[in-house]
Amino acid sequence: MLMDFLIALAATLASLEALRRIAPRLGLMDRPDARKRHAVPTPLVGGLALNIGVFVGWLCDPALVADPAVQSLMLGMGALLIVGVWDDRRELSVRVRFLTQIGAAAVLIVWGDVTVRQLGDLVGVGLIELGPLHGLFTAICVVGVINALNMVDGLDGLSGSLALVSLLTLLALAMTAGQAQDMRVIALLLGGVVGFWLYNARIFGRSRALVFMGDAGSMVLGLALAWLTIHMTQQTPAAMSASSALWVVLVPLVDMFSSLFRRLSEGSKPFGADRRHFHHWLQANGLSVNATVLTMSALAVLGGAAAFWGDASGVPQWVRFVAINLLCFVYFLSVRRFWRARGDA
Repeated sequence: MLMDFLIALAATLASLEALRRIAPRLGLMDRPDARKRHAVPTPLVGGLALNIGVFVGWLCDPALVADPAVQSLMLGMGALLIVGVWDDRRELSVRVRFLTQIGAAAVLIVWGDVTVRQLGDLVGVGLIELGPLHGLFTAICVVGVINALNMVDGLDGLSGSLALVSLLTLLALAMTAGQAQDMRVIALLLGGVVGFWLYNARIFGRSRALVFMGDAGSMVLGLALAWLTIHMTQQTPAAMSASSALWVVLVPLVDMFSSLFRRLSEGSKPFGADRRHFHHWLQANGLSVNATVLTMSALAVLGGAAAFWGDASGVPQWVRFVAINLLCFVYFLSVRRFWRARGDA
C-alpha cells in the first residue's frame, strides 16, 4: 500500500512540474474574467497530472491491474479525463459533460459490476433492495457525486483538502474492515491528491495556487469517490453502511443539493454557474481563502468522524439519513435568507 502511494505521488509531482511549464502551449490556462477572481493566468494541469500519477501507480501494481472492478474505475477515469481536458480548453456544453459522466457510470456498472444493489435499512422499514432499478440508481449516484466535487472546486486548496479528508476516512474504514484491495486503490488516489494539493494550496508562504485542477480533475475525483463508496458499501462484509457513505462526502453533497434547490426555487438553471456556493457564503461573512478551506475541511472531518462512529456504535441508518437531510435543509434556508438579505437572490 505504501509503495502504491509513493509511486502515484512521485509520478504526479513529476507530471505537475513538466505540465505546468508547457500548459500555455497545450491551451490549458485558466485566465481571469468576471466570474473568476484569481489575479493571473494559471495552468489548468492539476487534474491531468493527478490522473497520470494514479495511472502510473495502477500499472505498477499487478493485483490492481488484474481486478475488473479497478479496471472499470481506470477506464471511467480515462473517459472523464479526455472530456475534462477538452472542456478545460474549449468549455463544452453541460449536455456533453453529462453524457460522458453517464458513460463513465455505465462502465463501472457493466465492466466492473460496481453497482448499488441494496441500501440497507436507510429509512427504517428494513432492507431496501433495488432490484432492476440498481443500474439507474447507481448512475444517478455516480453523476451526483461527480458534480458535487465539481461544484465545490472554487478556491485554492479546497477541492484537494476535501478529497483528502474523504479518502483518509475511507482508508480508515477499509483498514477496519480488512479490505486490502480498496486500501491500495485509496493509496493510489491519495498519492495523486497529495501531489496536486502541494501545488494548489496556499502553503509555503504562497499567496496563490501554482496550478488549478480543472474539470479533468474534479470529475475524475468525483468518479473515484463514487466508486469507492459503492464498492465499500456493497461488498460482503461491507466496510460501511449506505448512510455512512453520505457522511463521507458531507460537505460537497450538502453544497450541491442546497444549490440545486435554490436554483430551482429561483427558476434558474440547476447546473448553471454562480457565486453563491458554501465557500462564497463563508467568504462573504469575512473569512479568508485559507480560513474558508480550514472551516470546510473541519466540517468534512466531522462528517468523516460521524461516518466512522455511526457504524461502530450501531446508530440506526435511518437516524443518520434523517440527520444529513436536516443539515441540508437548515443550510439551504440559512444561505437563501443570507443572499436575499444582500440582494443577491
